[in-house]
Amino acid sequence: MHEEIVPIIIVPAFFLMIAYIFATLSNNRVRRMIIDSQSSEELANKLLLQTPKPDTDVALKHGLVAVSIGLSFILIQVMRLDAGDAMTYGILFLFGGAGMLGYYGLARFIQSRQ
Repeated sequence: MHEEIVPIIIVPAFFLMIAYIFATLSNNRVRRMIIDSQSSEELANKLLLQTPKPDTDVALKHGLVAVSIGLSFILIQVMRLDAGDAMTYGILFLFGGAGMLGYYGLARFIQSRQ
């Protein structure tokens, strides 16, 4: 079981690491171009020193999907299914989709209350 989970974790982690490196390099290049350009000091300070506010909607979405997929792994373990069973993948997709739908419903509810 553990041999099957390792590639599932390592491959996405590798690609996420590559994406993070490219995003960091891109942000640094844009900052350098802003500094090198002859723009006003006020604009440069505003763009470079402001901290972006956290996007709570993204955190909510990822949290709900992660919890629902975690629950699906618990259900798969309780049902004693393995990676060869089609039911395993069905449960994962069902719970992942339910997490996304739960996010959609919760976001709509929160939006309607504001």
